[in-house]
Amino acid sequence: MSLIVKAAAFVSGRQWSRWHARTLKPEEIQTQLLLGIVKRNRSTQFGRDHRFDAIRRLEDYRKQVSIGDYEQLRPLYIQFNVSV
Repeated sequence: MSLIVKAAAFVSGRQWSRWHARTLKPEEIQTQLLLGIVKRNRSTQFGRDHRFDAIRRLEDYRKQVSIGDYEQLRPLYIQFNVSV
């Protein structure tokens, strides 16, 4: 199937309707996606340390998870599998 045919199918089908509906409320959709990620990661070490089990709203996430960078997270959560 050519790219043009795929694009036409996307624009004319249900996918277009879903995409368009989601673009009308981006903040709500992004919050839903974030909360889904939080829910799936409750049992990780990072999730337990930041009480993902208690996060129900965006405001909860902002209170529980401080802004950090890779270098702050690396010694705590990033594991390397080094084999020589």
